[in-house]
Amino acid sequence: MITCLFVGCNLTKCSLRDILSTMRYAIIADIHGNLVAFTAVLQDIENRGGFDEIWCLGDVIGYGPEPHACIELLRAYNHLCVAGNHDLAAVNQIDITSFNIDAAEANKWTSGQLTEEDKEYNHRQGKVRAIVEHVFHVVKNIFRHRKTRYKGLYKNAVQVFSQFMLKKL
Repeated sequence: MITCLFVGCNLTKCSLRDILSTMRYAIIADIHGNLVAFTAVLQDIENRGGFDEIWCLGDVIGYGPEPHACIELLRAYNHLCVAGNHDLAAVNQIDITSFNIDAAEANKWTSGQLTEEDKEYNHRQGKVRAIVEHVFHVVKNIFRHRKTRYKGLYKNAVQVFSQFMLKKL
């Protein structure tokens, strides 16, 4: 599990720069259904001063024995979560044929442990992933090609991402 802290605004009428510089974010990833580790990481972050919001970079579920409890715990906090491959596979949004045999079997088991509410939550995180991928695709092309033709796309991507950050689409 990966964690970071960013020190940081009241979300009303703040620029994206203000938000990113004044809130405290806990950035986590790869929980993989391990509730004991997830709880320990959150406690450690609290001991270091806490956070205003969690940004989860995916794979809340997969492999570990408590996928539902991990989703439930994450949802108890103000958070933004991008679906990982295990999250998407558990709700049949991606094919598991590229998974190794152990990961595929774990994914089938995990899928059976999720409530309908968990599955709906994972579907929504897939939409978040699509927005984030769009923003990064545009930015990548701007830096790769350094062309002005991407200027409008960049402005659009930044606007969409800023609205997303403020409203949690």
